[in-house]
This record gives sequence, C-alpha cells and structure tokens, in this order.
Amino acid sequence: AERSRVDATSRQRRQFQQAPGFIIIMCGSDHEVEFVNDAHRRSFGSNDWVGKTIRDAFPSIEGQGFYELLDGVYQTGTPYHAESMPVRFRREPDAPEELRYMTFIYAPITDENGATSGVFCEGFDVTETHKAQAALHALNADLEKRVVERSQARGLTWQVTPDLLGALNSEGYFETSNPAWQTILGWTEEEVASMSIFELLHPDDVETTRAGFELTQIGQPAIRFPNRYRCKDGGYRWISWVGVPEDGMVYCSGRDITDEMAKTAERDRIFEISRDLFGMGGFDGYLKSINPAWSAALGRPESELLSRPFSDIIHPDDLALTADVVATLQSGQPVHQFHVRLLKADGEPVSYAWSAMPDAAKESTVFYTVGCDITEEKRAADELQATHEALRQAQKMEAVGHLTGGLAHDFNNLLQGITGAIDRAQNRLEQGRSGIGQSSRGAYASSPRVLAPANA
Repeated sequence: AERSRVDATSRQRRQFQQAPGFIIIMCGSDHEVEFVNDAHRRSFGSNDWVGKTIRDAFPSIEGQGFYELLDGVYQTGTPYHAESMPVRFRREPDAPEELRYMTFIYAPITDENGATSGVFCEGFDVTETHKAQAALHALNADLEKRVVERSQARGLTWQVTPDLLGALNSEGYFETSNPAWQTILGWTEEEVASMSIFELLHPDDVETTRAGFELTQIGQPAIRFPNRYRCKDGGYRWISWVGVPEDGMVYCSGRDITDEMAKTAERDRIFEISRDLFGMGGFDGYLKSINPAWSAALGRPESELLSRPFSDIIHPDDLALTADVVATLQSGQPVHQFHVRLLKADGEPVSYAWSAMPDAAKESTVFYTVGCDITEEKRAADELQATHEALRQAQKMEAVGHLTGGLAHDFNNLLQGITGAIDRAQNRLEQGRSGIGQSSRGAYASSPRVLAPANA
C-alpha cells in the first residue's frame, strides 16, 4: 500500500512537472513548500524554495494579502479563486520589482480523515492577456465615447440643418421629420406624419414622384429627385431629394431649390426669346443643342442644323479661322470676340461676333458658344469706310485745285509784266518813236529766267 501510494504520488508529481501552468504544493499551517514545477520556477524564480515556508521563500509578496489568503484556506478548508490578480514580487532579492497578473486557485489538501494538511496552488500568468483586455476596454470606452459624440452630433444636425430630413415608410408617410419641415413648409412633425407625401405634392408632380417612390421600394436609391411640395400657406416650394432605402424604410434628405429653379427658369426664358445664338457644339464638328434664334436667323430648321456639320453653314472664307478657334477650345482655353459669317438657307451671309468657351469637365468633348448678329453694324461700318474714302478723295482734289489756282495766279503776274512791255513797244511803233529795244528788254526781264535767253 505504501509503495502504491508512493508510486501514485510520483506519477502525480511528474504530471505536475509537465503541466503548462505553475503549481506549488505547501503543507502544514506554516505552508512549507513541498513541491514546485518548472513553470513555477520560470514565473517566480523558485529554484530553492522546497523545504522553506512560503513567508521565508517568497518574502517580496508580503503586504499584498497572499499569506492571509493561504491561512484562510488552510483554516476553513474553502478554496479561493482569483482572476487577473496583480502580484508585485522580485525573482531575486536584488532584482527589480515586477508587476504581473495571475489567475490561480488555492485548494485545501485533506488527509484520509478529511482534515486539511496543506494547500495546493495552480495558476497561470495572464499579464499579456490582461494588458490586451485593458487595451480593448480602453478602445471600447473610446468607441463608446465616439458613438455618444456622434449621436449627439447627429441629433444636433437633425435639429439645425436647413434640409428636410425624414424616414419614409412603405405607405408613403414620413414617420419622422426634422424641424426644417416647419421652417420651410410650415408643417409640424405631427402634421407631416398625418399626411401621405402624395397629399403634399403639386398635382403635376404626383405621377413622376410615384414612379420614383416605387423604385425605392425595390431597393433603388433616388438621387437629385426634384418635385414641388405644398406649404401650409398654400404655396409650393421646389425640393430636391436624395432617398436611400434600408430595412423597409427610405431615409430622405431634401434641399430647398426654389430660388435655383426660378433662376433656371429665367435663364430658359432668356435662352428661348433671345435673338443671340446660344449653342453647344462638339469637337466632332456637330452642334449638340441650339436655341430657337438659330432657325429664325438662318431660315433653317433645327433638325437640319443639328444633323449637318456646322462647317456647312460657315462662310468658306471663315473656315480656317473656325478651325483655329476649335483647336484653341480643345486645349482648354476660351476664345472671345472673333467674327465668323454664317450662311442663310438662301446663301446670303450674315456676320456674327462670337465668344466660346470649353466645358469645365476635364474629359468633356463639347464647348459653349454665343453669337451676336453684327450684319447691320458691319454694313454700316463698310458704308462709313466708303464715305471716309470718298471724303479723302475730295480733299485730295480740293488740294490740287488750290495748287493749280496758285500757279495760275503766279503765272498771270508774270504775264502782266510781259504784256505791259509789249504794249509799250506797240505804242512806240504806232507813233513812229524809237526805244523799242528797251521795251523788249523789259519783256524779257519780266519773263521766267528759264524762258529768257542768256543774252537778253
């Protein structure tokens, strides 16, 4: 029986030696160390503990309550279990103090009579696990804080945003709505919830909105979906919606675009009634869209203008300039104030002053242009140019007249001297008097030197 007991104890100790956790066996009321396994030695440096009391073998844990716990287990026979308990100790007397976290159990050892004869301790060093859990706890606390902050931020956004927010159910009712509904449309949250969206819509927008609503019910979102909602005072406001379906609801955000729609309508009216030519052209050589002024000015239907290359309606002498302009637009640069003539249906050219700019999109293949009819201004400028030319010609002729008049006057003065001398010679001849030579010399003297003989 003794050999069997010893063999069993020996097998048990060998098993304890191979255990992954640390094990220590203490006997008696003073807790004399009877056995420590290799894991215990690695954890606490307990190579020379056997035969010593725990207080003598492990003095660095004094004051942390471990001795008292052992005493309590031995006296009461009640086990003690600890989870991630901090333990401060030194492996050697001169070694630095370490802080580790241990999960362990103190269990009483009883003899054949049931009396407590010692204490068995088994445990694990869970320091790294404790640190990981502490880090995870801190992370969770931080995440919880962020969730709270974001929830508060969303709540504040819900209250102060100027956009209409709400959750739309499958029946077409907003179960929730934010204060912007009352600010923009005048309806309280209770009033919004009591009415279907189709009761609030402008009659002309009901069918298109119903079609969009049905798409959201099969999982398709609505992006920039405009319609008109009735205000409490009877008016209507344009709202542009974004609706995202999820879990049987459509979460909606609506922006008031009434002022934008008014400006767009104004631009459309200007586009329709303007006599200037507004158009969008493509770098493929075709017009993509035009306003009615094109057909009115050129006498060509819109279908013809959009189906033929725009080079067909440009005066042949202006095709090279047009090609240069298109090349500049393709490089991303606008072109202002260039003149290109268009051909009417009957072949008559009309002059236009143009400005053009490329579309802002990086990979766009279109450009925008506007042309102002300057045919009359061009004709008036040509007539003014002709008038100026005639005036300059008249001024030239007037200058020639002044010049010839002056020459005639000077020549007449010369002739008076000559004719006077000849008259005197004639009188002397008629009177039979002498002195004709003196008169002839006077005539020569009065004539231009280029005509007078050198020996006059």
